Amino acid sequence: MGQLYQDAMARVRKFGKSDLFVTFTCNPKWKEITDALLPGQTAKDRPDLVTCVFNLKLDALLKDIKDGVLGSVIVKIWVIEFQKRGLPHAHILLILDEVSKLRTVEDYDSMVSTEIPDPICHPKTYETITLCMVHGPCGPNSTRNAWSKESERKGGPNSTRNAWSKVKEKVVQIQRAMHGARKVEEKVVQIQRAMHGARKVEEKVVQIQRARKVQDKVPPFL
Repeated sequence: MGQLYQDAMARVRKFGKSDLFVTFTCNPKWKEITDALLPGQTAKDRPDLVTCVFNLKLDALLKDIKDGVLGSVIVKIWVIEFQKRGLPHAHILLILDEVSKLRTVEDYDSMVSTEIPDPICHPKTYETITLCMVHGPCGPNSTRNAWSKESERKGGPNSTRNAWSKVKEKVVQIQRAMHGARKVEEKVVQIQRAMHGARKVEEKVVQIQRARKVQDKVPPFL
């Protein structure tokens, strides 16, 4: 383990800090796992099956990374850990070449998104995000105040229904704000282009005026 750590630090020393941090987590609902379980079994009962399927999917992910799905990768370092409930997950550090490095806001926006996908345009992505990446209440028996059964019954400000409504409203507001920001940015670009064109016209007018003044100073030929 110590040697692996030294190897990783040597790569960072030579190629610089990592550009992307990717987390890949095992999903016990993967079809390859659920189809192989015996009646009454869960993924916790078959760590051998879970590990095998996870490794196959991790290899597929690493192949996609090698093929350039995230850009041209010159260094990749990963470690596999097991959660307390027995599910493996991998942490992957990627160093990109100079051409693929993320430098602008647009570069990061093309790679990372915190928006919930449109369920109509991207139904599969929407289903994956809402099922696997959105943490919701723990149920009516939760001891937490925010999701308590009493609060839900009263329909107060901490009820599950009201809390989810506020989350959805906030998401819509953020999406509208981002859309409006893009519109403003496009308008600013248009104005800048128009101002640049106006400067060109103004410079042309000045050139014409100077040419006329020079022409007026030249004596007529006899």
